Amino acid sequence: MARYGNERLDLPQYDLEAARQRIASTQPPLASWQSAGPARDIASDLVPPAIAGASLDRTGYRFSRNLRPAPAGLSVLLLDADVLARSRVADLRIVDDRGRQVPYVVEQRHEPLVVALRVPKAATNDGSVYAFSLPYASLPPNTRLVITTSARVFERDVVFRRPADESRGREQETLGHFTWRSTEADLQPPPLTFDLPTNGTRTFELVIDEGDNAPLPIAEAELLFESRALRFYHPGKPLALIYGKAGAAAPRYDLALLAPRLFAQPAREITLAVPHREKPEPESPMKRWFWLAVVSSAVILFGLLGRLLPAKS
Repeated sequence: MARYGNERLDLPQYDLEAARQRIASTQPPLASWQSAGPARDIASDLVPPAIAGASLDRTGYRFSRNLRPAPAGLSVLLLDADVLARSRVADLRIVDDRGRQVPYVVEQRHEPLVVALRVPKAATNDGSVYAFSLPYASLPPNTRLVITTSARVFERDVVFRRPADESRGREQETLGHFTWRSTEADLQPPPLTFDLPTNGTRTFELVIDEGDNAPLPIAEAELLFESRALRFYHPGKPLALIYGKAGAAAPRYDLALLAPRLFAQPAREITLAVPHREKPEPESPMKRWFWLAVVSSAVILFGLLGRLLPAKS
């Protein structure tokens, strides 16, 4: 039986390679493929080890999303942009309908996760100023911004900056200063790449000094997240992914001892089914007492003013 289709495996290295020349001079019988039978899901044939997770107290987890239904077997849950931006990966938990954890190992994906940004209309004020809005208040570590242009030959001074925010008493801040340059008319120009800060920035500005040239056209703007997935044995029943708990430590599952075996086996890729549901934060008692005190003070003040002001005859 020949098995194939696992992109994670490297080219095998067999001792038989040492006899290549001698084998090439012989005439061994030819082997052939049998007719293809019905497709069989190898991932469903893998018998999971008897490693169960503990029950979980879900207090403090702000987001809960269901996994798409899947049969029992080795599975890989692809983490989307919402999970990567709103969690620290350490706070991820897969739970069943009884609140028991399903152990997993974290898998680093080769290709980054791409999140497209809308390219805003440029404002012309000492150059071209593009005010970008980010989809999340915080970003995963090592998030990169990639901007491309359709121009071929150009040289521009570019500044990334965080705009001033008077409501927070924050002044304008320069995040980076670059020279974007392309001198090959027959080649695609290099993209402009910038490492974004992980938090505190929902908007940023791209300022391009055009000199005496026409504005440089911006074709696309994308965020690149380091892509990750969770590899685990799916029990074949409804599961949910919960995340968003501040200060949660990374789980310690015995399944991690079998990580090399899990990564070498084919697995079924599954995704999250529904958008996140954010739990509203309860109003703090201090905040309620503050507004009660304000209202009470206003009532007393108006009562005193009514007594002090002379009555109309």
